[in-house]
Amino acid sequence: MTRKHVLVISLQVGSGASKGHLNPLVGVAQHLMGRGHRVSWLPLPAAVGPADRAQLTDVGVELVDPPPLPPGVIAGPTELAAIARDPARIWEAYRSFLLDPVPHLLDDVGAALSRLEPDIALIDTMSYTGIIACELAGLPWVGACAGLKLVHPPGFSAAYRGDMTPIVRPRTELFAQFGMAPDFRLFECPSPTANVVFGTEELVGDVFPPRRTWLVGPTIAPRRRGDETAFPFDRIPTDQPLVYASFGSVHTRLSGDGVIDALVEATAKLGATLVISSEAVAQRADELPAHTIATPYVPQLEMLGRADAFVSHGGANSVMEAMYFGVPLLVIPLASDQPMQAGLVERAGAGIAVEREDLTTDSAVAALTRLLDPDDPIRHTVARIQKSYRAGDGARRAAEIVEQAAS
Repeated sequence: MTRKHVLVISLQVGSGASKGHLNPLVGVAQHLMGRGHRVSWLPLPAAVGPADRAQLTDVGVELVDPPPLPPGVIAGPTELAAIARDPARIWEAYRSFLLDPVPHLLDDVGAALSRLEPDIALIDTMSYTGIIACELAGLPWVGACAGLKLVHPPGFSAAYRGDMTPIVRPRTELFAQFGMAPDFRLFECPSPTANVVFGTEELVGDVFPPRRTWLVGPTIAPRRRGDETAFPFDRIPTDQPLVYASFGSVHTRLSGDGVIDALVEATAKLGATLVISSEAVAQRADELPAHTIATPYVPQLEMLGRADAFVSHGGANSVMEAMYFGVPLLVIPLASDQPMQAGLVERAGAGIAVEREDLTTDSAVAALTRLLDPDDPIRHTVARIQKSYRAGDGARRAAEIVEQAAS
């Protein structure tokens, strides 16, 4: 096939890490480059932070810096995470990084498209600025849903923790300004050309996707994805169950003391080792008991290859990677669309969902006891779902769909 120039547009939520939106696209970019295509990468609406910049540089894409936003359009990462945890204000967080940046960036992003002259774009379906800019430029684009939200029925239903209805009208009016009336699924804006969702029906079950949308399987990078870090694996005993806990890059600076304390006490009672990925918890690592290891960032794929159970906030990327490695989940949704993922996991029988306020040492012990039991039906279900996740290479298939759309 003729060499094409593919522009990847990822969602970058402020100056903090946005791994849940960055990592799913890395494998697709690697496959495209491996097939001889040129790949540029434009984060929107904000520039990537140092860690994400280093990762993308390591991957080898041509990183394009976005136009600068005026101060205060998007809150800082800690404030943004706190707003996202408030059900009464969560819609404000989404407005700040989805709607508010568009008028500030649209002209400059359009100019960047003219300068870069890509043949096609691969866009995170939550990157409204990038989507509108490509539509105005007449540039075909393939939508990539970083989670499972694109298969949700129209309307917000109970997918989010909090009332999202205040954002619906201003979003409709924003897109209408440019002659667009998308078939939104939650916050995802599907492409009329093609869309990919990184999951399988074995987890998702009955789906309601927009037209030209495919469940392609998990997106796992074929090579180093650039965020691998050193970890003291020699500290993990080989004769104890291993429980891994991570609550995502957005929440890593919030302490979550009640949740962490319950997990520490529960794993102590079960004789298990607990590994926690969290900047906030790592700051008090010296205060934790010997069976607990906390570091700011854990190489998650390698850890899941060893873990017996995974405690997660229910981020779609974490759920996907857990299913790929066949690790049952204890999901404690904290904010955003995490209730949707928690519901899918529990409905599929791949884990247990517990509300944050209901998590105690006793409830954590009860849940982890089931997840660690090799004869529990959950583990058999996860093994079945894992087969479907291993059967399809979502990153490769997404790259093929981009190629087909570009031709």
